[in-house]
Amino acid sequence: MENTASDFDFGGRLRFRFGWRKPFLGLDKKLDFMIFNEVFMLTKSLFPHTFNQNWTFVGFRAVLTPKATLVSGYQRIHQDKQGSVLEKNLWSSILFIRL
Repeated sequence: MENTASDFDFGGRLRFRFGWRKPFLGLDKKLDFMIFNEVFMLTKSLFPHTFNQNWTFVGFRAVLTPKATLVSGYQRIHQDKQGSVLEKNLWSSILFIRL
């Protein structure tokens, strides 16, 4: 975790993710509508201690081949940056490939 341009703290954090996925328009599991919320907590003595950031995602999951899946959609990131708040709105796309 970066404090300044040349100063880093190393530590742990836990991620709690809650999500839901449903076939989109009954398209036989090739295309799913999905939503998730993920909370990141910094740890202290291995226990969640301080809020770090929150991700909210709404989009689609498409099975392209038996070994390739694309997840794409709107993502909102809310992050605590040492007393100030950083918020980002972006389109996120991730291609998962199984070897």
